[in-house]
Amino acid sequence: MKKIALVFALALALSFGLASCGGAPKEDFTPNFAGTWELIQVEGGDNSLSQDDFVMLKDLGMSCTLNLAEDGTYTFDMFGDVSSDAWEAVAADTATLTMSGQSVNVTLANDTLTLEQGGDEKLIFAKAGAPAAAESSAASSEEAAAEDEAAASSAA
Repeated sequence: MKKIALVFALALALSFGLASCGGAPKEDFTPNFAGTWELIQVEGGDNSLSQDDFVMLKDLGMSCTLNLAEDGTYTFDMFGDVSSDAWEAVAADTATLTMSGQSVNVTLANDTLTLEQGGDEKLIFAKAGAPAAAESSAASSEEAAAEDEAAASSAA
């Protein structure tokens, strides 16, 4: 009888030990990143482009977007050249995209998503319709209107 009680006690202890190995459920950070992001700036290297440059390109019908779907897939449309693969949110401020078979980290800070390429070039995205993208567009429109006004004044 003592052996049966001992076996039962060991089985019970083992089941509690195995149950605790699973740990807490992994937090899902996907909502932090999911959605459509517009490229608003490129920094570094010889290819630096400002927010105003991207507003001008968008006005010409050229855009660059990164769509991160809830299902873990993404579509990257760079001026009509479209690629897609998988992505995963690994922390509240970090996601990993698979690009050309390599993992590329993107960081989320101040409502912008930054993708670093080769260490010296950064692609900076704002959520489509977000204030960062809208402010850049409004500022560019105001500057263009002021330039038009100045040109009209000097022509008169």
